[in-house]
Amino acid sequence: MVLLFLGLAIRRLYFAPQNCDPEGNCVADRTRKVQRLIFWIVAPLLLGLVAAPWLMQCRRALDASDLE
Repeated sequence: MVLLFLGLAIRRLYFAPQNCDPEGNCVADRTRKVQRLIFWIVAPLLLGLVAAPWLMQCRRALDASDLE
């Protein structure tokens, strides 16, 4: 589920056309840059949280094989 939402966020930040009102005012470039920066700070943290249980299980398996 997390990977789906991260993919949707990438799509919105990098591939979706900018939203402009009828007067031609679009989202400022600075705003998009800040959104992208926040995304790249949060994404590795989320991926680490998703991977943590799997990594701990692999570590336990390695520790158990060392004891044998």
